[in-house]
Amino acid sequence: PLPRDISGDNQPVMLLPGLWAGPGTMWLIRRYLRRCGFRTWDWGQGKNHGDVATLAPRVVERLEALVERLGEPLALVGWSLGGYIAREITREHPQLVRRVVTIGSPVVGGPKYTSVNRLYKRRGLSVDALEAASLERYATPIERPVRAIYSEADGVVAWQACIDRFSDDVRHIRVTGPHVGMGFLKQVL
Repeated sequence: PLPRDISGDNQPVMLLPGLWAGPGTMWLIRRYLRRCGFRTWDWGQGKNHGDVATLAPRVVERLEALVERLGEPLALVGWSLGGYIAREITREHPQLVRRVVTIGSPVVGGPKYTSVNRLYKRRGLSVDALEAASLERYATPIERPVRAIYSEADGVVAWQACIDRFSDDVRHIRVTGPHVGMGFLKQVL
């Protein structure tokens, strides 16, 4: 059974899905968080098509509206690319975010250390340039707590790319299981 002694105290949480996934893929995480007393919202963008430059500003707009309405920042829980987007929003807009939880998210190297790097190359993007850009972003620290869940058996994202060696308040949590099933693992919940 899942732990039931967690008290969300009605804290708000936004869920950000991974590449090619929509809010429905995070149904179990949402359900568990609600049972623990958290209020949850999906990111409002439908399916994650991978265009971070387009998606992130839209998520920021949604966060701003929610923070204004609720009177408090939200926690962000992102799976895979959703976690990367959550971190970058937190880096740029810390006033909107209480904390970040990433699940199998490539925080170092962008898509370079994932099994989908070929798709980025086919789009004409340089994974080396994307890696360099992601490393440059660490010049601006993440000012909120980060919990980075990763699996050495991920199969999509190299687990080493999930390790944040730059942020001050990061805790890495190792679980066992494949990338596509992480949101359904008891250890992750």
